[in-house]
Amino acid sequence: MQALRLRRLSSWQNSLKKLNSEIVVHKNYGLPAKIKKMRRTLIVCISYSGNTEETLNAYSQALIGKYPVFAITSGGKLEQIAKKSKNPLILVPAEMPPRFALGYQLVALTGLFIKIGLISKKEQALIVKAAQQIKYSALKRLSL
Repeated sequence: MQALRLRRLSSWQNSLKKLNSEIVVHKNYGLPAKIKKMRRTLIVCISYSGNTEETLNAYSQALIGKYPVFAITSGGKLEQIAKKSKNPLILVPAEMPPRFALGYQLVALTGLFIKIGLISKKEQALIVKAAQQIKYSALKRLSL
């Protein structure tokens, strides 16, 4: 499931190049050295449980480095730290297997990217159209 999410992010790279932006996916402790050289940086930390060690460590490093940081989680320590530091936070529904939360996490991430201007109006229309097609296809299958 993680690979699907990462592939979707990679597909936005062409659009981001036009904005002189880049997505760096990092799944380890700390922050990637590469971001120190970047002019504008937004750190987005995603952990369904909110207790993933690597994510919590990266969030802490972002706070220490005074980077703008955003959290997407269902709770845990990440929620607590985000609230305490008064940084933006999107809470996704809890009490489901993490793989079922992928849709919520992608929608939250897409909404964030739309809000900060990383997704164009044209791409927004394509996303809405694709979502409608998925919904229609699912409803059609259910009615059989």
